[in-house]
Amino acid sequence: MFLGSGAGYVNDGGSENCFVGRAAGYENVSGSSNTFLGSSSGYTNTTGHRNVLIGYRAGYNETGSDKLYIANSDVDPPLIYGDFASGRVGIGTTSPEEALDVNGAAKITAAGSPLKLHTDAGYIELESDNPDPMGLRLANANRDWYLINGTGFDDRLSFYDSDAGKERLVIDGPTGRVGIGVSDPTAALTVNDNIQGMSLGVPGILVGNSGGNAAVCLGSDFINYCRVSWTHPHYMELMSTGGVLFNLRYDYVKNNVIMFTNDGDIGVGTDNPEEKLHLVGENPRILIEAETSNPEINFKSTGDASTEIWSLYKDGSNDDLYFYQNSDISLALKNSTGNVGIGTHNTGSYKLYVQGEAYATGGWTPSDLKFKDEVGGIENALDKVLGLRGVLFRWKTEEYADRGFPEGEHYGVIAQDAEKVLPEIVKVGPDGSMAVAYAEIIPVLIESVRELKAENDILRQRIEALEWD
Repeated sequence: MFLGSGAGYVNDGGSENCFVGRAAGYENVSGSSNTFLGSSSGYTNTTGHRNVLIGYRAGYNETGSDKLYIANSDVDPPLIYGDFASGRVGIGTTSPEEALDVNGAAKITAAGSPLKLHTDAGYIELESDNPDPMGLRLANANRDWYLINGTGFDDRLSFYDSDAGKERLVIDGPTGRVGIGVSDPTAALTVNDNIQGMSLGVPGILVGNSGGNAAVCLGSDFINYCRVSWTHPHYMELMSTGGVLFNLRYDYVKNNVIMFTNDGDIGVGTDNPEEKLHLVGENPRILIEAETSNPEINFKSTGDASTEIWSLYKDGSNDDLYFYQNSDISLALKNSTGNVGIGTHNTGSYKLYVQGEAYATGGWTPSDLKFKDEVGGIENALDKVLGLRGVLFRWKTEEYADRGFPEGEHYGVIAQDAEKVLPEIVKVGPDGSMAVAYAEIIPVLIESVRELKAENDILRQRIEALEWD
């Protein structure tokens, strides 16, 4: 069907053509299945097939087949160009590289419905042939955002907040660094603001999820690194292929560091601990404070089930300090008096109370005259000594097992007898039993010997006088 002056003028063997308009398909000779609508549309096409050319002079110079033109002149490129063979359409270009190739700005209005883009390749590509910044604008009535490649810097991607006039997120191409709130990141991640985990209730970083494990690793590779991890719901683990050093000051003063070595040693105030726990400082102290119970330190050898547990224990009721094995007290330090008990905590008024035998390679007792007042002699020392009764005895070790009495036979005096003649050397203990200060018997014995010597001297003089007579 040819409508218009000169339409299909030289057509010889072409068929199934539709030429409408003055000189439409004018030079077509054998081309078939063409549709030319518009004055001079398809004018020079002589052998092309299956072309659709719409508009004034649309496809005027096109001689190929399977083409689509929508235009109002023969200016190249037309408004819309298509290639039916390749299935590609170009807007503003006659060389479409994709199904739709737009050479220029594009706007799509979805009229209240979501805009859907689908691709089997798995991504949407925006490409520019020049180094100028390019990007994607996301705007609504509340905020104007740009996803831009470039933004005046070399090879970078940024999220630009047009309303605030600043970049919110930057990825630097050459270095791979990421900046949040900063345009020029100086580290792998540079954040110029607080980081907050909304579920924490306070500013912080939340890694992981509810009911799962999480870890944060710091290091140069999988051989040299430090890892902080959380094993839900039990514990947090700090692991390092090297030691772990806590520096409490920015200028690194050893007195303000805590060091954990690979050997399990801990140093406080030193980065080179020599023991499992090594404290260094001007006046290092350890404080153990119990709020609801009695503080206690236990000592035990690992791997030996028969090893007894020794404990250093502070009694919360009276603030006394005990060193004991299981329930048996070995050493007691009384808070109120400073008295010391060995084998017992009931020291009475004694500064040192030993329940059991005691041994010493030497001992001294103050005896300087300057410490003594009202010094006098001991009268009737011999009568006092004769009032004592020396006995040979055995301790009741089974009946009083808690006293630690030694086995075998022993020599001594009876406290009740000594109290009658020397009450000064007898003392009643905290449990009501009597004790004797044996050392104080010595001066009485010395004076009794002196009395005996004096009597002996008188008797010797009398004997000598009788012998002269």
